[in-house]
Amino acid sequence: MSQPESFRKPQPVSADEPSNGYGAALLEAVRRQPKAATGFGNPASRSDTGPVRASRAATAKAPATRPTPMPKRPKGRLLVGTFLLVVIGCGAMTVWNSLFRYQAYGGVTGRVVELSAAWGGVLQTIHVREGEAVRQEQLLATVVNPELDRQVDAKLDELRIAQATLDAQVSELRFESQQRNDNHHRSLAEYYELWGQLLQEQSRLADMVAKRERSENLSRREIIIPEEKLDELRFDETGQRAKVEKLSEAVRKLGAVVEHSQTDTEDLHAQLKPFALRIESLQNEIRRLRETACLGAIRAPVNGRVIKVHRFTGEYSDPEFPIFEVLVDGSVEAVLFVSQKDSSQFFEGQLLELEVPPATTKAKCVVARIADQYEPVPKSIEVHYRRDEKLLPIYVRPLEGSNDSTILRLGGEVRLPYVVSNPLTVLQKWRYESP
Repeated sequence: MSQPESFRKPQPVSADEPSNGYGAALLEAVRRQPKAATGFGNPASRSDTGPVRASRAATAKAPATRPTPMPKRPKGRLLVGTFLLVVIGCGAMTVWNSLFRYQAYGGVTGRVVELSAAWGGVLQTIHVREGEAVRQEQLLATVVNPELDRQVDAKLDELRIAQATLDAQVSELRFESQQRNDNHHRSLAEYYELWGQLLQEQSRLADMVAKRERSENLSRREIIIPEEKLDELRFDETGQRAKVEKLSEAVRKLGAVVEHSQTDTEDLHAQLKPFALRIESLQNEIRRLRETACLGAIRAPVNGRVIKVHRFTGEYSDPEFPIFEVLVDGSVEAVLFVSQKDSSQFFEGQLLELEVPPATTKAKCVVARIADQYEPVPKSIEVHYRRDEKLLPIYVRPLEGSNDSTILRLGGEVRLPYVVSNPLTVLQKWRYESP
């Protein structure tokens, strides 16, 4: 007895059977799903006839076939397409940033003053912090040196000893000077007295000579004058002349003694000069040591801002290494490096708007100076230029009174956007920079 078509056993599908597409495969899979099981658990099967029930039982005992899996869509093409889009976008952004977006690159520089102690010592006090604004001559730190203090104390002791020695020498020389002054005055009095006697004896000698000459003249006129009288006058004159000569020699020697005593008095004052010079030398040395000690009080030489503190309280400070770094006010400027073909576009006083990453606002600056010679590309921005390209540095500063100076920080990178007014400009630039 032939079974109905609906109760036929499902035939397995060969793997080599051709498929008519995704929809046909789906319908074929639905059609080949196994039928509901028959038996006592199915109320509809109880009312069927015997042969039908037998065929259902046979059908229920038949092994179930595995359903055909649904075909999967390919995913590799989507990943490849996405990756290509990302690579193309990154390349386009790189080309835009490197060729068409910016005209020049540069960095921020400034005049930084390094401050250190004049000698090695211990940092006793720090009066400022990093980032604090300072004024000229403001006290920044105090450095002490115990060895320098000991030298000052030793020189003060030497000065006191020298002053005491000078006082003793002055007292001794004053006594000697007093004695010499007394001797000088006594010798001077004797000199004047002896000089007076000499003058008197010279006057008497002159009288004797005149008396002898008169007597001789009278005897020549035949006036009788005893010869004994003439001899007596001659002998008196000779004795008086000898006396005058002795007095003259005595006066000369006494005058020399008086002059020598006066010179000795002046020499006494010269003897004090070495002691006075020693005291003056010690005073100057102490003054220099104190001035050196005052150098331990480190003060700001200019108006600026403390950007770095290298030492802390209690640490030893070596004169070869700085304690502070102070950025001078008004010295911050940006240095742009432009190619030779673009150098003619810039002039002093020109206003520029620079991009300073990561700031979103542009810094308004003015061209302060244009260099006189070309320089090689700095290491920090050489990636933006051709290898071994010579560039012209252009120095720009923030506008006075603007807040753009806070955006420009030392060591930062600045960029000058390219102003494109004609598409041919971009093509010409790209052709010029292409190797």
